[in-house]
Amino acid sequence: MHPHLLRMTNGDLVMSVVVRHDPATGQRASYRKGCEEVISRDNALTLDRDRKYIPNEWQFQDHLQLGYGKSSHLYSMLLDDGSILTV
Repeated sequence: MHPHLLRMTNGDLVMSVVVRHDPATGQRASYRKGCEEVISRDNALTLDRDRKYIPNEWQFQDHLQLGYGKSSHLYSMLLDDGSILTV
């Protein structure tokens, strides 16, 4: 949900995305919310979903508001030292 693409200096694309559903099964992941990042080394033809990075996550269970999450829009930026800042 609300992905953001960032091109690294080596040409890789990093996609940061808000997690509200389990991307592997498509089922609602009501136990975990947060942010994940995956890398594409072929200009977004494929994403390396087996090696995802999780910069932020928390346990979330609210059976009354299944779609509710504390994260929504995000933005990532490449810093001068090659690290990524996601807010």
